[in-house]
Amino acid sequence: MNTASHILSQVAQTAPGIRGTFTADAGSNWYLLGFEGQIDGQKLQAVDQVHLNKDGKIDQLIIYMRPLSVAQRFAEAITRDFSHEVGSSTRCPKKSRY
Repeated sequence: MNTASHILSQVAQTAPGIRGTFTADAGSNWYLLGFEGQIDGQKLQAVDQVHLNKDGKIDQLIIYMRPLSVAQRFAEAITRDFSHEVGSSTRCPKKSRY
């Protein structure tokens, strides 16, 4: 599994019902992806700003989330999920860019 797929699967587990709301080509190999989901019963909205390199791989990723209180809970939950995983036999691939 590549790193991007792995991260997205963790996001889906952390924010159940997450779904894409929009995509947009911003030009110069930049793309915008909108998402909505819930964490702890509260709505979370996110916009990912993604840049693709000449090989079509993500080389830059900027994530905007709101509201801040829910974004902070999301960050705590996903960090906790990843930290538990580091000690397990399932590890995130190394030396891979998103």
